[in-house]
Amino acid sequence: MKVRNWLNKFIAWYYKASPIEPGKWSLIQTYLSIFQRRRTVSISAESNLKMELGFPEDRGYEYLAFFGRFEPGVSKIFQQVIRPSDTVFDIGANMGWYTVLASSILQSGKCFAFEPNPELLERTVKHIELNGLQDNCQFFNVALSEQPGSVTLHVYKRGHGLSSIQPVSKDKFTPIEVEATTVDLIIEKHSIQAVDFIKMDVEGAELMVLLGSQGLLKQQNPPIWVMEINFETARTFGHEPIDLLNHLNQHGDYSFYRIDAETGELMFPASEKSIQHGDNILCVPRSRADRLNRCTIRN
Repeated sequence: MKVRNWLNKFIAWYYKASPIEPGKWSLIQTYLSIFQRRRTVSISAESNLKMELGFPEDRGYEYLAFFGRFEPGVSKIFQQVIRPSDTVFDIGANMGWYTVLASSILQSGKCFAFEPNPELLERTVKHIELNGLQDNCQFFNVALSEQPGSVTLHVYKRGHGLSSIQPVSKDKFTPIEVEATTVDLIIEKHSIQAVDFIKMDVEGAELMVLLGSQGLLKQQNPPIWVMEINFETARTFGHEPIDLLNHLNQHGDYSFYRIDAETGELMFPASEKSIQHGDNILCVPRSRADRLNRCTIRN
């Protein structure tokens, strides 16, 4: 244990201090594959959240396991924008980091987590239970799309974040049939009065989710959205990422902000010329502009 703690500190120092970039990430991946099998880890002293991570199967979450942080910019926006009474949709919950984070903020509100991959949803449920947040969350093993039915989910071994209803990688995948429904049908079936905040990461199927949210977008007070920009997966589905922003603007007066990946500062405006692959975009309707009072905005 002492040797592992010493190695942790040394590699963390090397990662942050060394000017030699090549090999840094490979070093962390190799270290975690050897020393970090599946175990519970504390994510941060501030929020005291916990998740169970193991490598190499949880590839993509190395930074979370090693430094106790995951997508710090977007996580900060969650903490600044979500209110304790909100209704939050986590569409594409994966194994539940944002489901856990949102549920930890909510008091009288509720988080609805949607994940079509049953193995990942099981881990989301486990992470919610690990943090004692069962009363704040409801789970759905479905894909959200533009119409109800069933779809084929392509599940890739190389990083479980790649699962998609289109083949978005040349790697080998396992196809599984999953139930599909729409945001509007979920709202109707469960008598949800309002949705305040939606995080959406569905590997290219974002426009399909929006098309299944027409009723929600027509409401007087539509939700805030956070969505990741991925040019490759969007084109697999036959659209460009800017089409997502244009679609939102057709249904409401939205403003768009790029989220700084490290600090959470908002860069305005996010436009076709400024958005880049990998950006997370905060989409805020005029009716909810006051939610940005705690955020730092750069023009």
